[in-house]
Amino acid sequence: MKTKKLILLDELEVCENFHHILEESQLEQTEISNIKLRGLNFSQMDLSQLEFKDVVFENCKLLNCDFSKSQFVNTLFKSCDFSNSSFTEGYFNNCDFLNCKCLGTSLPQSALKQVEFNSCNLKYINFDEADLTNITFKECNASNCSVTQCELKEIKLINSNFSAGNFFKTQLKGIDFRDSIIEGIIVSSHFSELRGAIVTTFQGADLAVLMGLIVK
Repeated sequence: MKTKKLILLDELEVCENFHHILEESQLEQTEISNIKLRGLNFSQMDLSQLEFKDVVFENCKLLNCDFSKSQFVNTLFKSCDFSNSSFTEGYFNNCDFLNCKCLGTSLPQSALKQVEFNSCNLKYINFDEADLTNITFKECNASNCSVTQCELKEIKLINSNFSAGNFFKTQLKGIDFRDSIIEGIIVSSHFSELRGAIVTTFQGADLAVLMGLIVK
């Protein structure tokens, strides 16, 4: 599980002119680093192919924005709203999402390594064809999520909701769902995704009904 702690400078400088830094980064193809982005409020903005390192996003509202192919390393997202934004083919390494809203956020074909989602609204989030390694979901609502054809390694779930989630062609072997909600999840007709998943007796009974069994 996630062992590498997020390391950020104690006193990151708050960015006063994000547009200037963004323009400079896009023009010169340089990374955005060692700053705190606080209170940004944008929608439908092109933020694709950017590189963020040692950055804090705090109380930012970035809706319907395009972060495609952007990279985030050692980055903290705190109390932010990324609803309906796209991180297609994005890259996240050693990042924390704390109390964030990612309603309908898309991360298909992305790579996430050592990432923790804590107390986040991830309803309708899309991880299709993503590579998720050493990921923690703690007290998150990820109901109606789409996690199809994914590679999952070292996944830790703590009191989270994955009800009605779509796990088609994603192997769930070794993942412990016992203190999380998985009612109504979607898998293939042969149910091979569920082989080796760890569930409670009650969850097992619900899954048996999904498979067409009659439990008495």
